[in-house]
Amino acid sequence: MPVYQVEKMYGDEVLSCESVEDENPPKAAERIAGRPVSRRGLQPYWYRVVEEREGAIYEFSVAETRKDFAK
Repeated sequence: MPVYQVEKMYGDEVLSCESVEDENPPKAAERIAGRPVSRRGLQPYWYRVVEEREGAIYEFSVAETRKDFAK
């Protein structure tokens, strides 16, 4: 399995960094976030995932759940 460097970010600031061995970049980010992730939007907290072998960079944020506005 590939090794990814997962950085928890706030804006452009790195809050923490950890190496993770997982199947793909989203799963590596989910392992660190502890929750499902989606492609990064404009959220201030997000995760940068770097595939160490290829040098590819991916950006994710915690997936937001839909709220029932009818209640």
